[in-house]
Amino acid sequence: AGAAFWLLAPPLNLALGIVLVALALGGALLGAWVAQELFVSENGVFVHYRLLRRDRDIFWSHARLLEYAPGELALRFRGDRDLICAGPGLLSAADARRLREYIYRYSEARTTPMRARRDT
Repeated sequence: AGAAFWLLAPPLNLALGIVLVALALGGALLGAWVAQELFVSENGVFVHYRLLRRDRDIFWSHARLLEYAPGELALRFRGDRDLICAGPGLLSAADARRLREYIYRYSEARTTPMRARRDT
């Protein structure tokens, strides 16, 4: 992006620089999203965002609804606090199947309803 500002003509350098900065930011966000660790237990869901050095969790007793995005790329647990994390669609087939089994087993045991995410 910096090279585009210095080496190209004025109208083109601004447009190309903005596009390159947007791509860099998008790549950084995607890297942070994919680098998270997800732990599911009988108590709840724990997410560790490695690149952000941040942890989030939600207990099954506090989860009122579980939404999944198209292609199961993301899961959203709604409750006292919302939790958004990577879904089974980003994992290998075996890991995705195992994650779905744990989530369905624990959420059904706690009667947490599941539904596909609808954009309104």
